[in-house]
Amino acid sequence: MPFLVDDLISGLDAVDRDRADLVVVREFGPAPAPLGKQAPAPAPPGKQALVFVKPELLYPGLDRAGNLGAVLRMLGKAGLTIGAAAVLGPARLADVIAGHYAMINRVSRLGVDGLTPAAARALRDRFGGDEPVLGGSQILARPGASLDDLIAAWPVAGSVKLAPGAYAATINIGGERVVALNGFHPEQLAHYTTADARVVAVEVTWETPGWREFRSEIIGATDPYAADARSIRAYIRDHRVDLGVPEVDRGVNGVHASAGPLEAMVELCRFFAVPPSATAFGAAGAFDRLPDDADLHRLFEATEDCEPAEALRAINRWPQPDTTPARGRPADI
Repeated sequence: MPFLVDDLISGLDAVDRDRADLVVVREFGPAPAPLGKQAPAPAPPGKQALVFVKPELLYPGLDRAGNLGAVLRMLGKAGLTIGAAAVLGPARLADVIAGHYAMINRVSRLGVDGLTPAAARALRDRFGGDEPVLGGSQILARPGASLDDLIAAWPVAGSVKLAPGAYAATINIGGERVVALNGFHPEQLAHYTTADARVVAVEVTWETPGWREFRSEIIGATDPYAADARSIRAYIRDHRVDLGVPEVDRGVNGVHASAGPLEAMVELCRFFAVPPSATAFGAAGAFDRLPDDADLHRLFEATEDCEPAEALRAINRWPQPDTTPARGRPADI
């Protein structure tokens, strides 16, 4: 572990000196054996995810080695194995992060039109239809609106999760009461693309616990104030002063982790520029070609917290996209 931290610090230094905007510290390894198929002994772990350390723990001037070491030690103590690792700077993040938060970004940009049917039903059930409903980016597009005003209006706690990637809260902004969807996202985008923004991404693999326990007990709830006391996000909440983080909330919670095996496959492909077949879940052959964003995020909903075999069954029941190449061009994954 100390050697990995040292290498990551060297990568961060390279980004600081503008020598690179992506430093791969450990290459992504060979594809694990497909799930459910015979593998050479010892068999690779059946679960694989992306975890990344967020910019608030990595700003220049902070104790980066201490902050990284704390997170990586907690992952190791929980029985997770760290594989590939990379450092990303703001230019690279600008390309990656909108895709990484694709559903959050979609809802922020499109508002109600960006919601899945399940999220739209949850919105109606929870908020009714008496007030205008706008995505965070739609609010900022209104005359006179500012990011500072939106940040001040969006509640630090108390928003309602409608579905994966969709959060709602009633806010007052510009003298009007509105239901805001993903009102935190414009600030979130800025958080990852300022000149000092850095992210450390790692691939983790494990056998036990299950996905639900991985997210709740090891990583912790998205809201750090609701996180399990054993989790990384609770540790960051409780030690935020020592870590150099003035305050924590749903967006500023120190770490991100994949929500399920399908999301893990997509995130690992995005952050490490590998094909789906290089990942544990992709090696199972769930897709020849990924669906569009809307279908993909409905599948994220269907496979959140699922074990790999259960997620594969859910995907196999889903209508597959047309993989016929258009006008003689090969299909892209």
